[in-house]
Amino acid sequence: MSLFAKPQSKLVIRKLTAVSGVDVPAQDAPILVRKDSGDGMTPILVIKQEQLPFQRMPEATVTGIVAVSSVHGQRYFDKQGDSLDTEQLHVLAKALMRGEACFNPMHLNHPDGTPIDAGYCTEALVIDKRLAKAMNIPLPGGRECLIASFRVTDPTTLKMLESGVLTGFSIQGEGVRTPVTKSAGPAQSTINAVMGFEF
Repeated sequence: MSLFAKPQSKLVIRKLTAVSGVDVPAQDAPILVRKDSGDGMTPILVIKQEQLPFQRMPEATVTGIVAVSSVHGQRYFDKQGDSLDTEQLHVLAKALMRGEACFNPMHLNHPDGTPIDAGYCTEALVIDKRLAKAMNIPLPGGRECLIASFRVTDPTTLKMLESGVLTGFSIQGEGVRTPVTKSAGPAQSTINAVMGFEF
């Protein structure tokens, strides 16, 4: 194990406050931006983290993978060492569809700690093994994940997307981290603390 490796934790969501567009996401997943065309058709641009071929968009919807629970059947740990069970993906999706969390840039908050609102969720879907089997569809990149779309309402945030500053999603809120070991699952002695997190 590297001296610089992140400890691995199982994360349980207590409260979701925002999904942020970020410059360095904790997971490697592309995002998509759909531009309003005015004719009822919505062209889709595939946005890769390396290059962002944008045109000026007066309004846009950003779609991407918000959180991942497993990849090819193995528990997924993000770059911060956090892991979510598939049930937690459903908790996140429900919170998004109830309007409990906004879309914002770079986890920016007002002085009182509430996230700066730069958009809202329009769609959220958990694609897990059960859904993939029932619908006879593959998991996206082998991932059990939450995919969501956000209507971007803030011009500054939209410019950050256009210029390639924001390349992925990160969740913000409160949760409980329980340390896990690779061999035994959750550790017997755990420190449960409600804390802010970025996934």
